[in-house]
Amino acid sequence: MESLTIYGKFSYVGGYCTGTKYTTSSVFGTWGYLPNIEYKEIQCGIAA
Repeated sequence: MESLTIYGKFSYVGGYCTGTKYTTSSVFGTWGYLPNIEYKEIQCGIAA
């Protein structure tokens, strides 16, 4: 089971960054279906 994580639309302001995290699973790809896609809003800062 392989997974691909894509980060996009990031902005860095005041030591914090906000963006979106896309996680796709190739599990369904083996059977010829579209991959499973997870959509998550993520935030990160100095105090992890």
